[in-house]
Amino acid sequence: MKTKITTNQLDILKVLWNSDKSLSATDIIELNPSLNINTVRVSLQKLLKNGIIAVDNIIFSGTVLTRTYKAVLSSESYIADNFSKHPKHFNMPALLANFTETEKADVIDDVEAIIEKQREKIREGS
Repeated sequence: MKTKITTNQLDILKVLWNSDKSLSATDIIELNPSLNINTVRVSLQKLLKNGIIAVDNIIFSGTVLTRTYKAVLSSESYIADNFSKHPKHFNMPALLANFTETEKADVIDDVEAIIEKQREKIREGS
């Protein structure tokens, strides 16, 4: 992701990430009333232009056709991209140590499995 995401765009993405269905601009406002409809519409167009979201459907909202949007960029990819942009500000072992103190055993098991799978890929490639 080469495009900087503004605070308003991130607020919109958070709403989309937390929804199990695609949303219209009006739906986004209903889920986050702190956003302004004009700001949402402009931000949606910029996110769409940059390939961060996509039009999922065109539906009727009353008598008007309305686009619904879904996120193309996942929250995990966004976080990983921002993390990798600032490696000197993060200490991975310290981050994982803190993470393991707050997570449940099954989540830690999942992380261990991911790490082991990556370790195997590295060994096979060497």
